[in-house]
Amino acid sequence: MQAIEKKKVQAKKKTGYNIYGVKDKTFRILAGLLVGVTAASVLDTMLPMLPWWLRLIAEVVLVVLVVAVLLLKGRSSKEQVEAYRRTEGFSFLGLYNIAVVKDLDSGDILSREAEASYIKQTLEELVFPQKTIKQAVCLTGTSGCGKSTILSFFRKMYGEDYVIYDMTDNYPDFKMILEKHLVKGETKGSTKDISNNLDKKISNKKVVFILDQFERYFFLDEDKKHEVRDLIMLIARKNTALILSMREEYLADFMKEFNVNNLKALGRERENGDNSGILNDLVSTIKDSSQNYFILPDKSSENGYEKWYDNLIKTNHRIHYEHIGPAFEDAALEKVGNTIFYCENQNDAHTQENAEDRFGMTKLERKCELQLGEDGKHYYEKHKAEPLIEQQIFYHMAEYEKKRKNATDEMLLEMYDLESYELLNQYFDIQLTSTNDYYNASRILYLLSTARMHQVVMKKTDLIFGLNPDYLSPEGHKQLSKVLEDLVDLQLIRQTVKDSDLEYEIAHDFIAQSYLNYSSSNIDRNVRGALDIYLSEYLDTSKAEGIRVKREFFKRVHQSGYYRNLTITFAILAVIAYAFVNLVYNPWTHGLSVWNAYGDVKSLFPLFGTEMSLIYLFCMYNKVFRFCRGKKERGCKITYVIIMLGTLITMFAYPHNMLCIGAFLAVMGFFGAFLLDGTYQRASRMELRNYGLKCALMGIAFIFFHLVIWAFNPVIPRYLIVVEMIMTCILIGYAFMAHMTRENLYGRLMDASSERTLQE
Repeated sequence: MQAIEKKKVQAKKKTGYNIYGVKDKTFRILAGLLVGVTAASVLDTMLPMLPWWLRLIAEVVLVVLVVAVLLLKGRSSKEQVEAYRRTEGFSFLGLYNIAVVKDLDSGDILSREAEASYIKQTLEELVFPQKTIKQAVCLTGTSGCGKSTILSFFRKMYGEDYVIYDMTDNYPDFKMILEKHLVKGETKGSTKDISNNLDKKISNKKVVFILDQFERYFFLDEDKKHEVRDLIMLIARKNTALILSMREEYLADFMKEFNVNNLKALGRERENGDNSGILNDLVSTIKDSSQNYFILPDKSSENGYEKWYDNLIKTNHRIHYEHIGPAFEDAALEKVGNTIFYCENQNDAHTQENAEDRFGMTKLERKCELQLGEDGKHYYEKHKAEPLIEQQIFYHMAEYEKKRKNATDEMLLEMYDLESYELLNQYFDIQLTSTNDYYNASRILYLLSTARMHQVVMKKTDLIFGLNPDYLSPEGHKQLSKVLEDLVDLQLIRQTVKDSDLEYEIAHDFIAQSYLNYSSSNIDRNVRGALDIYLSEYLDTSKAEGIRVKREFFKRVHQSGYYRNLTITFAILAVIAYAFVNLVYNPWTHGLSVWNAYGDVKSLFPLFGTEMSLIYLFCMYNKVFRFCRGKKERGCKITYVIIMLGTLITMFAYPHNMLCIGAFLAVMGFFGAFLLDGTYQRASRMELRNYGLKCALMGIAFIFFHLVIWAFNPVIPRYLIVVEMIMTCILIGYAFMAHMTRENLYGRLMDASSERTLQE
């Protein structure tokens, strides 16, 4: 990646501080004014010897400078990051959804015509003619090895030859989808209707059922599994075929529930009296030979044996006859063969030049050499053992850098030296930051990737509730919708129903697993912790009612203006109090002069320090603590009133401003530390407790520091007053920089609103 691109990416990944629901430019101007004026008030205290007009000029320059810096920083962060996208004329298209690619002959797709043709041959020679038995064609292999690509080629190559029903992803509604395809004019039909209509279909044309990603079947409840098994038995007949694909780790589970060599059988049938102990056969005996046949009986089974012309033979699941003797010359025979295919190195087809292999070079290796030069072959060798989808991403990245971003040979060599996980990290960095909303894009992918690992899809409403757009602008929902559209466009996620935004899922298992690895080091731990809290409740179906109640509570709380109205009231009162003390009556120069630690020093700093503290307190309570429910909700409101009264006292006690700010920071900190009890998740309690204790300790430290200075200086020297002001600025600045971020506030909100989901 070019150095300038890296800087853009890092800038867009940085924490966002605009959590106030205003436009970014407005936020930067207001933040600059507040910080600038506060700094100017400190400067005014530092330079009492200068004429007032000179101090005023210096302060105005300082304020303008701070605002300008923030605006320039905001402008630089808007630089667009260019995503890796499919581009015409490229040899590698990267991450793709083959189902939406129309031109299967284009040079950027590794052809799968040969594999699709072989599947058709298997169907024609073995599967379609079978009637009494029915073998399943099963594709298996690692995630991303090309199973779905092969099936996509099959659909598009033979869509005219067969009636093809794609049942992928519809396993929870398997019966409903079958009815939709086969029972015309009815919203609901019986299994008999499905069977009769299927017979009509196959009388005119052969029918193929495609069940891609069949591992999702194993996440159904037992009733749904039973329904799917029964329906598979129902549709397994002459002139039909079932093509399934699944990741290799699910193959044994599949064969434990299905007889791949006879889908019409009720699961795997074993002979009674088997003495094999824990060794169980997973498939019926079969030999991979073109001369091998099953003998199919038409008589009833007796004691585990079949009768044929008064001769007893073993059941067809146990024995095969390659040479049929005279006693069986009238037997009904059906051809069988191997129908489980392992997809491995599907990118290793060889090139053909003059009908001969060119030095044993594969097509993919040849493409790397042609597009990336001599070093491209080494790049190919480094990643040739990776899954096909991963290779396509890596090679596309290199081609894109070279052709679109004009990367030099040195830059490409730097990319070639990266390990696979580093390349994937770079890929996700570029793709997510290209949406101009890394924060939300990264959270969406985390939710959907984790959901994919649990084989569930998420509704858009569930996504929005989990992401909580409360911290975004009033256009938060629109912004999230745009990010979702961008991620769909980048093919990182997809809609479960075409042209519908009701449900979303991650585009591929490989992307889900790779992204979860990426997230462990690239997503703020506060964000991951918050998302895990939400997912633990979302995936726990027993808490469905609790989530509904929680949503209703959130809806009510969002409409409340309690904290906002209270903060505005006390912010105005603070200004009035400051004006009263300085213009009407100042007790520190009269009756309380003996306790006046400032002497004759006057400054605007206490006012601006108090107002900034009010903003901080408002954010913590309005965006975190208000989401505590029940009695805690009332406790939060009462504590907030007490702290607001404290901020007003701070204005009257301005010579001891640092002491007051420290005291009420400690109050808020201890409140947060001990807010959650044993009814909340342990991890949540610990996070909020750690935050609260840090705030309380900082408050106590400032109280102690002020008291020590005051003990030795009844009237604090000006330079120590300036030191106190600077330290107070550091305290407030640290609080805002560390706590007033989307990541931190989102994490603390989930801490406060979570409930116990695991037994402790």
